[in-house]
Amino acid sequence: MRIAVISDIHGNSAALAAVMQDMQQQKIESIIFLGDLVMVGPEPKLVINALQEMNPMCWVKGNTDVWLEEMSGDWKPSTEKEMELYEYYRYASSWLNEEEVALIIGKPYTEVIKIIDKSILCVHGSPRAINETMDYRTPMEDLVQILEGVEEDIVVCGHSHVPYFEVINGKYLFNAGSVGKPLDGDNRATYGILSIQSGALPEFEIRRVNYQISEALKLAKDRNFPFPEKYMNILISGLL
Repeated sequence: MRIAVISDIHGNSAALAAVMQDMQQQKIESIIFLGDLVMVGPEPKLVINALQEMNPMCWVKGNTDVWLEEMSGDWKPSTEKEMELYEYYRYASSWLNEEEVALIIGKPYTEVIKIIDKSILCVHGSPRAINETMDYRTPMEDLVQILEGVEEDIVVCGHSHVPYFEVINGKYLFNAGSVGKPLDGDNRATYGILSIQSGALPEFEIRRVNYQISEALKLAKDRNFPFPEKYMNILISGLL
């Protein structure tokens, strides 16, 4: 079975469309989505509609998805950084209806699924925290500690926007990178493919997909997306 592992779409519909086309060519049979869907990108509505149509077998929420709940009501920003995040929240909220917001915030933080003879723990950041990073920059001793006590065969994650694969004490760790906002210096949309066959070792692949970055930037400009110059620099450079 070939499963696409996608994460961190961040409202980038142009990147998601390219990844969806690539997934079709790769004969993907099912999808795991690991959170951060609508925030910090110009097209929240289209990406949530597209993901619903894909009907992922697993859908967990990410740290920016939680903003839809945390920043609602009487919440007020108190720092310059919080003011920036609040602008992203206000923008995304303006494009979503109540049902769509409820759908996102109602998703679990983690989920365990079984595919053939392999169990998979699906998280956004790590098994311990939604905003904890697991990639090549995380010291190995920290990764060992993070995965201590995990019973599943495979852990899939996102959050860091940096793809990564490692086998740690017999556990497979697979960070699928970011569809909509790669941050490892390669600006192509990134996702993972997990292949599982009965009685065989699982296989892991990182896919890099070219897409029309200019389309995403034009949309951001036309829709008065907050901090467009910062957004442009990140998409073009693939770096913060």
